[in-house]
Amino acid sequence: FSNPYSNGQTNLPFTYNDLYGKISLNSTNGSKISLFGFDYNDAVSYIGVATYKWNSIGGGGNFVLIPNGNNTLIEGNFAYSQYKINETTATTSPNSSTIGGFNGGFKFTNFIGRNQVVYGFELLGYQSTFDYHAGYANLENIQQGNSTEIAGYVKAKFMSRNRKFVLEPSFRLHEYASLGQISPEPRVSGK
Repeated sequence: FSNPYSNGQTNLPFTYNDLYGKISLNSTNGSKISLFGFDYNDAVSYIGVATYKWNSIGGGGNFVLIPNGNNTLIEGNFAYSQYKINETTATTSPNSSTIGGFNGGFKFTNFIGRNQVVYGFELLGYQSTFDYHAGYANLENIQQGNSTEIAGYVKAKFMSRNRKFVLEPSFRLHEYASLGQISPEPRVSGK
């Protein structure tokens, strides 16, 4: 058959090559680790008009450690991903747009009877790039942006003896390094 998007071809102009993998390991005491990764390469080619290719990659994992004879639970996570799209036409140089980011953190939970204290930190970052060619002179323009954040937090959970009342005070300190700003965030909840 023929359709307006295939320019007379019998096949559609799309290609998809996607890979994903994950592995999880568990120990007998409840500790565990999970890792994952992916790579998606896709494209469409409109003959005589333009070709678009987009790629998404990433990977990461998380873990939970339960030390024997200890009342502390240790958790961590990390991840990275990037997405890029390219446009190629017959009349201009290639244009592209990319965004990538990472995040990671550690969290510690101490159990004290029926109460608990949770504390940890997180780190996040993003980068974006927009590379395009404009005008009849095909001038290249590149726009870039970066963002980095780091945060630390502590949260307590107090439960009454009859377990009918719960009080959760917490404090978070968030630094936006790209902006040079620090945000203290006290919080409290109860039920």
